[in-house]
Amino acid sequence: MTWYALSVFFADKSDLISLNFAPRSHCFSQARVEWNDIVLNSQVCESKALVDLSAEEPSDVLFDVFGDLSFVEIAELYAACTKISGFIQKISWPLFCQRQDMQWNEKTEQLCEAVAQLPPKFLAWAHKKQASPRDLQPLMAIKDLAVVSPLLEHFESQAPSRSQGKMIIDLLVDLTLSNHDQTSLEPDKQSAWYDKLYKMRNPMTVARDKTLREDEQWPQYVQIHNQRQGDRIVKKMQILYSDNKDLSKKLGRLSEMEHL
Repeated sequence: MTWYALSVFFADKSDLISLNFAPRSHCFSQARVEWNDIVLNSQVCESKALVDLSAEEPSDVLFDVFGDLSFVEIAELYAACTKISGFIQKISWPLFCQRQDMQWNEKTEQLCEAVAQLPPKFLAWAHKKQASPRDLQPLMAIKDLAVVSPLLEHFESQAPSRSQGKMIIDLLVDLTLSNHDQTSLEPDKQSAWYDKLYKMRNPMTVARDKTLREDEQWPQYVQIHNQRQGDRIVKKMQILYSDNKDLSKKLGRLSEMEHL
C-alpha cells in the first residue's frame, strides 16, 4: 500500500459522514481515512486517529484503503458510494477498476447496480468463488431480480463450484424467462440441482441421450429401430441367429436383461 505523510493526521473532526462499506477480507485499519468529510473505513476502525486525504485523487485513496477487491465487493462499494450525495460523481471508476484489473463501462455499472440487490447468501458464494462480471452478466436478462432472488439463496446450501454455479445461473435465467414456476426450480433431494435444471431446460436432449444409452446396451446380435405408431414411438427388434439352438440361447440372454 502507498501511504502518506504524517502531516495529514488530525486529532479529531466533527460532522463527518461514514461510508457504509467494509470489504470481506483486508482493509487499512491503522487510522480512519477521510476524503472531503467522508470517512471511508469507519466500519473497521471507529476510534482511531483521523487522516485527511482530501487533496488526493479519490479513486487512488479508495484503492489504497481497500486494496484488491472481488467483483462483488466492487459492486457493494459502488452501491455504498451512491448513497452519499455527490460522492459517486467525484470518483473515476475507470481508473479505480483499472487498478483492480477490471474494465469499467456502462454494462459494468449496470451490473454493479444489479448485483448489489442480490441476496447476501448468494453474494457470499459469489465472493468466495471470485465470480467475474461475465459469470453474473446473464442475470441482467431478468428485469425484476426479486423473481429469481429466492432461488439464488440456495447457492449457500448447494455450494456449487464456480463453473457449475455459472451454468446454474444460465439455466435459472433461461427457465425463469420461460415462465417456469419458481417452486419447480428449487433444488430437491431426488437429484443434483444442476442435473434437475438441465433436464427441465433440455427435455428432448435428455430423452434422446437416454434412448442412445439404452440402445448401446443391446448385444451385437440385436438391432433396434424406432418406429412411430400413431402418437407413440415403438421399438422394432431384429435378431441375428444361425439356427434354433442359437436363437433359444440368445433369447434366453435377452430375457435376463433388465430393460426388457
